[in-house]
Amino acid sequence: MDEHDDGPGPPDDIEEAASRAGVGAVPAENLDHRLVLEALTDAVVAADEWNRIVYANRAAEALLGWQADELTGRPLTAIMPPRLREAHLAGFSRWVATHESRIMGRPLRVPALRRDGTEVDIELNLGSVRLADGADLVVASLRDLRDRLELE
Repeated sequence: MDEHDDGPGPPDDIEEAASRAGVGAVPAENLDHRLVLEALTDAVVAADEWNRIVYANRAAEALLGWQADELTGRPLTAIMPPRLREAHLAGFSRWVATHESRIMGRPLRVPALRRDGTEVDIELNLGSVRLADGADLVVASLRDLRDRLELE
């Protein structure tokens, strides 16, 4: 051990304590990923290749004013102002055809449309995932910027 090594750091101590307590990592196949998504404070919305919402977490309900089961089956355009819908549909169609996107993986500040018709500024982050059955989903993280804007 050299003079700068203080021995086991916190990660080792945590792992050692968990091991002594009989606590182990949750195997990935036993993890319900929806529970992880529900714990997030950012809104998460997923849509299928037909532009239909297939999932929304509790934070999305709070941000957008819709219940998750009310959003399910609606087009993504239901949560965006009308002035953005044409550009969205063109980009979404391009992504379906080519799996290429100009905005995926890049944060974008846009307004989202709440159920009551009001708009809220969000930071939008898009990604995609291929499911075991070969279907593709677009996954959107919507970070509410209202509090951040007030601090600026």
